[in-house]
Amino acid sequence: MNEVIVTSLDRKFKKIENEIRELALKILKTFKKQGIYLEIYLVNPQKMQFLNKKYRKKDKASEILSFKDPKKFIYPKSRNKRIGEIYLNGEKFINYDSAIKVFLLIHGILHLFGYQHNQKSDRIKMERLENKIFSKLI
Repeated sequence: MNEVIVTSLDRKFKKIENEIRELALKILKTFKKQGIYLEIYLVNPQKMQFLNKKYRKKDKASEILSFKDPKKFIYPKSRNKRIGEIYLNGEKFINYDSAIKVFLLIHGILHLFGYQHNQKSDRIKMERLENKIFSKLI
C-alpha cells in the first residue's frame, strides 16, 4: 500500500490537501507502483521561487518541483520506499481544475522515478507515459 503525505506550509492551501493526496495515490496506482512513500508540500510562490533559484538556477516561481531522495540517506525503517518530495505552488494549484492538477502531479511523480526531459528522446518517452497515465485517470 502506498502512503502519500500532503502538508500545507500556508494555511490557505489546507483545503486542497486531501484532493492532492487522493490524486497522487491514484497516479501511483495507475503507474502500478506499490510500497511507495511520497511527501508533497503546498507552498507559496515566494518559497517556490526560492527553491527554483537555489536548485535549478531559475529565478521564478515554478508550478511544481520534484526532489528525489538521496540514495545513501538513512531513514527510519519503513515498509514503504521513500522516493522523494514534491513541492507544489499552492497559489496556482488552488485555482487549477483537476485535469491540470493531475497532469502536473503525473509529471512530478515521473521525475521521482527517474524520467527526465533534457534530451528529445527522453522528452518523447516521458510525454508518452504522461499521456498514457493521464488518459487512464481522466
